This record gives sequence, structure tokens and C-alpha cells, in this order.
Amino acid sequence: MTALPLLQLVLAIPLGSAACLSLIGNYRWAARLNVLACLATFITSATLFRAASYGGSYLLLDDLNVVFLVLNNFVGFTTAWFSASSRRAICASIMRCTRFCCSA
Repeated sequence: MTALPLLQLVLAIPLGSAACLSLIGNYRWAARLNVLACLATFITSATLFRAASYGGSYLLLDDLNVVFLVLNNFVGFTTAWFSASSRRAICASIMRCTRFCCSA
């Protein structure tokens, strides 16, 4: 596969997931979707290692750019994973505190 469709996917997945995340009201489903979108973006960017370099009028994709793109997406995925787990713990502690404070 050539690099241009993969590069377009790397750009389109976060854009599409941001549109979906703006419509989801439930934080649990939003956190799951965020982790899945970041994982899909990371996997797509990792497949760019096997694609040929691409040089267009606005986009340049060479070996060094692929390394930075994969590193950036890996950091984004691990951040989304940590954020989803920490939100779950924070919301659970808020719910316990609310039940304790409001039960009196």
C-alpha cells in the first residue's frame, strides 16, 4: 500500500473520532471510543514503516517523519489509556463522596 492513503487515514481517524466524541454524553463510552481511536491511529501510523516515502505539494513523509509520527501516536494512545483509567477512579471516588455527603 502506498503512503498517501495511510497518511490520510492517520489524519482522518482523529478528525472522525473528535466529531463522534463531541456527540457522546456518557464519559465511559467517550473514554472507550477515545482509546480505540488512538489505538487505531497508532496502528495505522505504525504501518507507515512499511510504506514508501511520499512527497507531495503539502505533505512530506520520509523515514524520520514516520518515526516522529509513530512516537507521537504512541504517546497519544498511552495518554488516552491512562486518562480513561484515572477518570474511572476519580468518578468512583466522587460518587462515593456524593453518597456519603448526601446521605446525611
